[in-house]
Amino acid sequence: MAMLDNPTKFEGDFSSLWSLDVMPTIHGLSWWWYWVLILIPDPNNPKRSRQLMTLWSTKETKAIRVSGHWWKPGSRMYKDDHGGFVIPGMVCAWWYDGEKMHEPLTMRERRMAVVSDEHPLWPGDGGGLGAGAIVPIDREDLSMGMNPGNESMWLSLSSDKDARSRGAPSKFDAHLTPWWGPPSELTYKNNEIALGMGYDILRLQGMKARLVVDGEAFEGTAYFQKVTVQA
Repeated sequence: MAMLDNPTKFEGDFSSLWSLDVMPTIHGLSWWWYWVLILIPDPNNPKRSRQLMTLWSTKETKAIRVSGHWWKPGSRMYKDDHGGFVIPGMVCAWWYDGEKMHEPLTMRERRMAVVSDEHPLWPGDGGGLGAGAIVPIDREDLSMGMNPGNESMWLSLSSDKDARSRGAPSKFDAHLTPWWGPPSELTYKNNEIALGMGYDILRLQGMKARLVVDGEAFEGTAYFQKVTVQA
């Protein structure tokens, strides 16, 4: 029971966490995204939560409208000889501070690297069991990843200049760790309907979160998913 109450790692098969070719790409129909939602009890009103949502996403398309913004990739996903991916994509986030919704908090078009710990760019040796990261190419750290041993995840985010001018915080850093039992065990769903269409989803439904917002630390919970959709 103690192991369930205080797990030291996320359980489950994370070997496909940083693979974007689990399902064959279909032009105009394939989507990929990583998504993290962090909930922090509002100290000023315990009945509600402060919320940070962050999305790293790409789509096999010529153009798509995202929250009023036309995104045109201009290139396609590339896989190198070491199993790493370079993708055109967007990093989008919103922050609800308990009173005001800051949306978009971040909306940036960026090329991103997606690598596991088996890739030469990873700082250390690994066995492809889950450690890795998605790293947008930006002056500021907008990365998210899994640490070695699947013991924890991290998230780093900086808000856009326009959001800061409207009163949003500038820097967010999160450390996500296992909570207890089933919520911190990976769930996997894969369904191919017909002609390559379907979905592939990895989820962690409950994690403990330590979120630092402009130097101030908060404790809460988090939810994670990695999704491929062919539709």
